[in-house]
Amino acid sequence: MPKILIIADDLTGAADCAAASGLDAVAVLNDSRGIPAAEVIAIDANTRRMDAASAAEETARTVRTHPASVVYKKIDSTLRGHLREEIAAALEAYRGMGHPDAVAVIAPAFPAMGRITKGGRQYVRGVPIGCAGLPEICDASSDEDLRAIVEKWRGSDVLWAGSAGLMSALTAGMLKPPRAIPKLDGPMLFAIGSHSERSREQVDVLRESGVASEDLLVGEAQALARKIAERHDHIGALVLTGGDTARAVLEALGIFALRVLGEIEIGVPILIAEGPRPTLVVTKAGDFGDHETLARVRDFLRSPSRKASHDK
Repeated sequence: MPKILIIADDLTGAADCAAASGLDAVAVLNDSRGIPAAEVIAIDANTRRMDAASAAEETARTVRTHPASVVYKKIDSTLRGHLREEIAAALEAYRGMGHPDAVAVIAPAFPAMGRITKGGRQYVRGVPIGCAGLPEICDASSDEDLRAIVEKWRGSDVLWAGSAGLMSALTAGMLKPPRAIPKLDGPMLFAIGSHSERSREQVDVLRESGVASEDLLVGEAQALARKIAERHDHIGALVLTGGDTARAVLEALGIFALRVLGEIEIGVPILIAEGPRPTLVVTKAGDFGDHETLARVRDFLRSPSRKASHDK
């Protein structure tokens, strides 16, 4: 039984939350293909684009199918998706597995990414975006606030619901050394499917720094997946921006599980594909990072002395 089960609604969320744990972790695209052994199992239930009822049903099924010491419902720090329905379904399923008095502790803040919660309202870089109808969201404006939430509820029967920020607070003090990163065996390929302004800025910096046009693909997720599948045997590393893009590309390559190696920076995990061809994979939510984040990812992958970290 894993220590922690994470149920996410998209792949970049599953990956960054798994990496934030600082433990031996895998991110899984399809749990029907088998689950690699790990302390932390992050399953992309792929519910972001489902209707609310289907998303709730799939979330509950995932909780019931994969018992764990700690159940963590990963939610988006900008409150996208069917948060209320999925948290309710996860809590009901968890209560039905021998935890009848469990409560949900909901803290979507991710201060390192400019997402904070004040007065039950979520803010992204100072701009209020609402509360998504969630009951009793915990306020948090700093990592210290998130750690205080964890300490308040530690020892209680809790279903945790939050972003990678709360996960980092939950596992503070439990860190294991990052895994060794294999030598880059082939070129790196960037696939940018996110349409966020931050992603466009990052692409502009990459282009200005001289990244070859054939190694920087921007477009719709499925089209990107088809192009990359044609080049798979010649790729050493994939840098995938946007949850839909990451899932489409990896599915096209037959990759259904990723082992976490560490983080290049907060919110930007580096992983390696489980299977016969251990391709390096970096995933990033579209709006994460600053305008130079992708350039730093490139420099990290090129560096012979690169070393991932677990920032806490």
